This record gives sequence, structure tokens and C-alpha cells, in this order.
Amino acid sequence: MIRQGTTFGFRAAAIFALGVVVLGLASPAQAAADDLTKIPALTSHVTDLTNTLSTPERQALDAKLTAWETQTGNQLVVLMVPSTQPEAIASYGIRVAEAWKIGRKGKDNGAVFVIAKDDRKSRIEVGYGLEGVLTDVTSRRILAETVAPFFRNNQFAQGIDAGVDQIISVVNKGEPMADSPAVQTPKRNAGGGISFDMIFIVLFVVVPVLGGILRRVFGKAV
Repeated sequence: MIRQGTTFGFRAAAIFALGVVVLGLASPAQAAADDLTKIPALTSHVTDLTNTLSTPERQALDAKLTAWETQTGNQLVVLMVPSTQPEAIASYGIRVAEAWKIGRKGKDNGAVFVIAKDDRKSRIEVGYGLEGVLTDVTSRRILAETVAPFFRNNQFAQGIDAGVDQIISVVNKGEPMADSPAVQTPKRNAGGGISFDMIFIVLFVVVPVLGGILRRVFGKAV
């Protein structure tokens, strides 16, 4: 069984934690949370809930990730699910990172490679300890340039393996990949902009909560 860390330092963790607290205060939001895709238990470096990977493919990938963790102390795990719907893969990836707590205590040197097969989407959630090399730009390039070409041909095992190799290579090198014209970083507006994760929290957490509070307040006043 893969060892889980005792700390959590993934992107948007603070936003997600706030959302979890708020979810506990309002039944409409809690009902929505109950419909979200469940997170499986962490038992190995590779979890395939779609039965896409053959046993030899899964074992080879797990052995590679186990060896890398032993050699470097860094942790990388792969999770393949049929779909994250109705939840966006971004928020699902954050929930997985929170539940699994990948990365060593005090270092947060872990990453989670999530693939939603039927949705044709993938994402890399990165701990703070690896954000200097696995930047947003680097993660997007790995997914778009290395993984996606295989996935488009339904070569999921090859795509995952190639993506894992690229992640390991970047981290071992200690330098992020340069930006590419094909994968442009989204521009923020003049006011600084807001992230997708923040939009998700506002739409699916804050709005239902405020609605529930207002209904309770005005309901009592009538």
C-alpha cells in the first residue's frame, strides 16, 4: 500500500476547505455534494476504475512509480475514472488530492494524475513542493502535447505511461518546460481575474448557501 502523507498543500486547497465547511452548513449544497463522484481508497500508485489497463500494464506502471518514489522521495499517483460528471475534473482532482494527501510531510512533493476516460479529460494536481517545476504551463503542455495524442487514438496505457515519464523527467531535471505557442497561458483581466476553482465554489457552494440562508431568514419573518 502506498504511504499517505500527513499534510496537504495542493493548489486551491484553502478554497476547497472553505467550501467543505460551508457545505456542512446548508442542506441544498450538501445534497449536491452527495451526488458527486466518490473518491476510491488509495491502495497503490495506479488506480484504474475503468478496467482499461491490463494487469501487466498496471503492474509495470506501478513498479515505475514505486521505484521513482524510493529513489527520489517524490510521489506520483495515477487515477483513472469513467467520468467525474456532474463535477468538473478540476474540483474532483482537488478532492482526490485532499483525500489521498500525496507527498511527504513538510515537503508536499506529490502529484496526482487524474484521467476521466469517458469525458476525454485529464488533469495534474500538484503539491506546493513540486509547483516550481510542474507549473501550470508545464502541466498543460504535458497533457496537450504528450498525453492527448495517444488518448485521441484510444491508446490510454501508452498515453498515461508517456505522461508519467514526462512528469518524472521534468521533476528530475528540476526545471519547468517553457511555454509553447500551442498551449497559451490564459490571460487574466486587468483586475487580476479569478480562477476556475473560485468560479466553481461561487456557483455551486456560495450561491446555494446564500439562497438557503435567505430562505430561512425570510421564512421566519413571515
